[in-house]
Amino acid sequence: MAPLLRNVCVLLALALAACGCGRPVGGDGDPPATDPTPTGSTSAGPTSGGPEVGPAPDPDAPAMARIGCADGRTRVLTPTVAAQPDGVHLRVDNSSSDRTLYLRRGGEIVMVNRAPAGTSEAVATEPPGSWELACVVPTADPEERRGWIRLEVTDPLGLWVPADPDCEQPLRTDINYLVEPEGRPGDPVDLAAEDLAHTFPEWSPADTFEPAGYPQAVPRLVRVVRGGTVIAVAEYLRGSTGGWYLNSFAHC
Repeated sequence: MAPLLRNVCVLLALALAACGCGRPVGGDGDPPATDPTPTGSTSAGPTSGGPEVGPAPDPDAPAMARIGCADGRTRVLTPTVAAQPDGVHLRVDNSSSDRTLYLRRGGEIVMVNRAPAGTSEAVATEPPGSWELACVVPTADPEERRGWIRLEVTDPLGLWVPADPDCEQPLRTDINYLVEPEGRPGDPVDLAAEDLAHTFPEWSPADTFEPAGYPQAVPRLVRVVRGGTVIAVAEYLRGSTGGWYLNSFAHC
């Protein structure tokens, strides 16, 4: 999400918690350097409100991107990939020792997943568009990594719904539970109205709630719309029994 002004931790009571409850320029050990334009044969905060601007739909884009990690290099074997209902699927073939796969988009670096030696898969839930990927040794700082490799993520089915509040510096509230919540059955869109009535002081009964992000992604995102403006986005995770619980929300 967009840079946040502050982080606020909220401790909820157990009752609420349960709710019922491309070739890089250098390798992994390169010294700090200004990131160059991604190079290589396959090389390369989300906006909100209006539609995302990204690559043109490619009907032939595969449903899973293939990433190679070897000898301190990152390779993208599929230049484009099509987003799926739960996000963007990545398969990592790592012939080196353990690595961590990072994604860079719009200047923001996000950890995608660990990439142990061998083959592993991950699902990223960042917006479609131009991504840059890098395999980094676990002890290295991705900010100092050179040789990011481009991946174009298309959205031919129009799955992505912008998932950030319509303000420059939204405030984020992370909810800390004393125990892992069981979660509640139902659609997070329906649960959000009740949850935000307790936790979001600016909430109004006139607000509407809409799914955001990718429709089947985890975490599941719900945005709050007032007069055509997104004023808040809630994030839901799966609980210990498979239900949904509110994990965080960001608001203007």
